Amino acid sequence: MIENREIEELNSLSPKERGKKFNQSIREMLEIPNEGRSHHWWDMFYNVVKEGYFEIKGAVTGPDDRNYICAQLCDDHMINGIVSPIKQNFIKMSPAHTQKNQNATELQIVNFSSLALHSYERLAGIAIIVEDKLEKRPDAILRFGAVWSFIYYQELAGCANVIYDYHESIKKGISNPLETTVSDSDKIRLGKPSEEFFPSAIRRLIEKEIKKDMPEASVEFNLYEQECYAMPFSILLSLGLETPNELKNKYIQKLVWYMPPYLPLTTQ
Repeated sequence: MIENREIEELNSLSPKERGKKFNQSIREMLEIPNEGRSHHWWDMFYNVVKEGYFEIKGAVTGPDDRNYICAQLCDDHMINGIVSPIKQNFIKMSPAHTQKNQNATELQIVNFSSLALHSYERLAGIAIIVEDKLEKRPDAILRFGAVWSFIYYQELAGCANVIYDYHESIKKGISNPLETTVSDSDKIRLGKPSEEFFPSAIRRLIEKEIKKDMPEASVEFNLYEQECYAMPFSILLSLGLETPNELKNKYIQKLVWYMPPYLPLTTQ
């Protein structure tokens, strides 16, 4: 498995060789079952997966009824067959370059930047598979919040501020930074999130979904800072309606799909 400190060392390799190294690391990481994937595992995965190569298999619907782009991790044979330059767009490869099947259709082989853009344009998350087995659950899921985070910041977990807070918490030995309190402080600050911190385009998407179910809702987003938490920042969503807490919390869980992994969504 490639550690964060090793990623820069691979820059001296050719793009194809670098891609092979990262894909092998992704493959090894995905051998760990879901229940064994710690916060550290996911932090590593967010860094490593964005260096990989994938074959786009098509659109799928997840168990959460959300749209995902199914992407299979490429093996070395497929990466060797890439014939066009590596860019921020589709990298097409004909199987004829790697096998003697002249009737085979052209594959869509992409780097992660292209995969993220493809997913973003379709308002979809990413379902990553190692083997193409229809009955098999995805080996890893990236929700839409991780996709737009990559498009805006080149990071899957959120903007630089929240990633910094996360890593500082990890350095202090906090195993679950997203839920850990570090003081008894009751200080709370409320403000408006900047465009850089939480883009208005994403706010509009969330508001549009809320309005489908609750046309009378008056949606408002605020930056909510609770000093007692290791990671103090979250987005506070107000619906402007009297809503039972149980229903409100259930709805928030549904909308988390729009949020980067290190930026929680909350309500009062």
